Amino acid sequence: MTNFGAFIDLGGADGLAHISELSWQRVNHPREVLSPGQEVRVMVVEIDSDRERIGLSLRKLQENPWDTIDQRYSLGQIVNGPVTNVTPFGAFVQIEEAVEGLIHASELDADPQTQPSDVLRPGQEITAKVISLDRQRQRMGLSLRRVTEDEQQDEQLDEQPDESPNPQPTPQQEQEAAVGEAASPSPDGGAFPNDSTSTAHETATSDESPSRSPSDDSVPPIVTAPIAEGEPMNEPAVVVQAEATAYGEEGTAQDENQNGMEVEAVC
Repeated sequence: MTNFGAFIDLGGADGLAHISELSWQRVNHPREVLSPGQEVRVMVVEIDSDRERIGLSLRKLQENPWDTIDQRYSLGQIVNGPVTNVTPFGAFVQIEEAVEGLIHASELDADPQTQPSDVLRPGQEITAKVISLDRQRQRMGLSLRRVTEDEQQDEQLDEQPDESPNPQPTPQQEQEAAVGEAASPSPDGGAFPNDSTSTAHETATSDESPSRSPSDDSVPPIVTAPIAEGEPMNEPAVVVQAEATAYGEEGTAQDENQNGMEVEAVC
């Protein structure tokens, strides 16, 4: 067991499983994954006869979470996770097992002079926004600054008063209002403001009606008037004209030139 990997006894020959081939997630030391004497199942990924080296891999037998990363995450999505590593150029955040995202130093704070170590520390739980996603290169870009900016914009919108204008009447409501005004009684008590026909007829009738005594109040008056020849008989009528309108409404490929042989061995 070394810092760069683990040697595995294949039964007469030793193979090396590099630290990068132990798991899809970040491994700082092989002891995080393996222990001396542990039996493991590995895949042969390289054989170098001249240098007498055999390359092995554990992660090739595991499902690569980056193969379906774009089915679980999208640009603009808000994610949570702990900070796993802080570097001068940014900070790494674990989004899920074997998937990490990088918050570049420029995406930490609005102040460009802010250093990653001034804002974040390993183990700190944070909320970030996904700003880039590269399945082939197994890279996810995150932003801490844009989450803060979005929250500030939401607060400003909540503080603004509601200044919505008064609702304007629809054309159909205006048409109905116009018809209602035309049918309303006139101030002088007449049936309609422009009912000249009805008024003239009532005047002529009252002038030609015979006088009645008080005792004749219970008898309806009989009105007779001559009709000139060829003149049509006009009955008093009121006509209201209106118009009705209808409104419608990333993983790194490995050299598997040895046919992907799987073997069981002991560390």
